[in-house]
Amino acid sequence: MVAKVYFSLGAYEGPEGDQLQLAQFPEDKRAGTEAKASDVVAAFGEVSVVADQERFVAVLRSRNDSNLVIEFEVLPGEFHTTAAPLNFSRAMTHLFDAPR
Repeated sequence: MVAKVYFSLGAYEGPEGDQLQLAQFPEDKRAGTEAKASDVVAAFGEVSVVADQERFVAVLRSRNDSNLVIEFEVLPGEFHTTAAPLNFSRAMTHLFDAPR
């Protein structure tokens, strides 16, 4: 049996995107959010979800499993919160072999 999986995420799911998104916050909300982000970076270091996902998909593909069909996309111009609708739509297209 063939297993089909679809992965996608926004190109801005990482430090660069965090800075772009922070710049859009109202000034009064930006300072508190920047402080929380600094705490996270201090605890865990810079986190790039895109790089992590790329490594994960590379590991899966390196298994050369003919029963595993993988599609992976980084959605340009999208953040974590804006990627979800595209992710769902494209996943359904991939999983159910819909025309593209």
